Amino acid sequence: MGARLIVGTLPSVNAEATPDTPAEIEPDERDARIDELEAEVAKLRLDLWASRDAAIGALAEVGTSRARFAEVESLVHQLRTELALAGGTSGRRTPGYYVDRVARGVYRRIRR
Repeated sequence: MGARLIVGTLPSVNAEATPDTPAEIEPDERDARIDELEAEVAKLRLDLWASRDAAIGALAEVGTSRARFAEVESLVHQLRTELALAGGTSGRRTPGYYVDRVARGVYRRIRR
């Protein structure tokens, strides 16, 4: 069936498998190990902050790109309107219609 653990008991641990138990480490070695771990934590903290800054920069870039795309989309709409007014459409769709559909498709992809 599987190993059963009786409530109130701990599984046995091989003392040789864990040499970092406090009783087996000398005070000088412990201080050196603490210094190593503190240096590693400091390095990881710097990596964390660098990653955070990169994520914030990426979000700002996305916002800038969306604003630029909205600007281009409004320009496409304006040009499409000018084409419709200048061309005197007779029931046919203007070329601006197709450009606007492409712009909407691109915008949907960017929003995701």
